[in-house]
Amino acid sequence: MRTDLVNRPQDGSAGRSALLVASAVNAVAAIYHIIGGTPEVMYPVYSANLPPSSAGVLDILWYQMAALIVGGAVATLVAAFRSDWRWPVAWIIGGHFLVVSGICLFFTFGSETRGVLFNGRSSAR
Repeated sequence: MRTDLVNRPQDGSAGRSALLVASAVNAVAAIYHIIGGTPEVMYPVYSANLPPSSAGVLDILWYQMAALIVGGAVATLVAAFRSDWRWPVAWIIGGHFLVVSGICLFFTFGSETRGVLFNGRSSAR
């Protein structure tokens, strides 16, 4: 812990508690994603007669997301006990979720995809 700064809130028990909660939430999300989500999402993909390259891309994306969730759990757990990690971990994970949220909002409310997501019709011509 740095001693040249005056009691920053993230150096105390509140910062540790918040990061421990974030780590626990990430761990639960990772377990749900891998154990609950894989059979629900990926098994139908495997049995859908997709081209192997398409199924492979979806498989990589699925497990990449699982790795990011597990990595977030580990990073927040380490940051809970190392105060010099707290701000960088918070910015990296917060920035990641901000970018992912922006992408999801774009595809949800974007004019080109609105027909697919809200009407069930394809916008491909």
